[in-house]
Amino acid sequence: MEYIIPIGVVILIIIVLIRTARIVPQRKAFVVERLGKYSRTLEAGFHILIPFFDKIAYRHSLKEVAVDVPSQMCITQMRAERERRAVIAESEGQKEAKINVAEGEKQEVIKQSEAIRDKQVNEAEGKAKEIEMLATATAVGIQKIAGAIESPGGSQAVNLRIAEQYVDQFGNLAMTNNTLIIPNNLSDVGGMVAGLAKVLDGVSTPKSAVSPLANS
Repeated sequence: MEYIIPIGVVILIIIVLIRTARIVPQRKAFVVERLGKYSRTLEAGFHILIPFFDKIAYRHSLKEVAVDVPSQMCITQMRAERERRAVIAESEGQKEAKINVAEGEKQEVIKQSEAIRDKQVNEAEGKAKEIEMLATATAVGIQKIAGAIESPGGSQAVNLRIAEQYVDQFGNLAMTNNTLIIPNNLSDVGGMVAGLAKVLDGVSTPKSAVSPLANS
């Protein structure tokens, strides 16, 4: 019995030393828990633990482990940048195209309005020129008629011309209506012509009054 106690003490000391001393191999890491909570991580080497309080909860290997990763599709920040720039360039192109189309339509409307305006101006100028030329021709004609009337034998020529036109128009009227028309004063055609000549003399204008209109 006297040897049992010392042997038991020795065994207890060995157990305590085993639980206290820990050697961590290279490329290993031990996680130590104290009373159930994380305490520290032991790296490679010799370490002393508190018996019955500390324990090795996890042994982790620091060696590299090859892991097979399944192939998957990925987009690189270069590819994404190219796609972004392509989208921006396309949108800018569309914007410029719309601007160009709108500007073209605007210029077309302006050109059409200018063409219409120029046409109206030209037509107005042409009409004004035509009126001016007609007025000038009329004034010259009136001046020549007035000069012919006041010249020697002018009145007789006018009377003869009036008589001729009266007879012609009267004949045309009778032929158009298919009816024979005889005026009351058929025997006094000369008197009618003389009356028309008096009217013409009354409305005739002297050369001094007609000259300014013709010269304008």
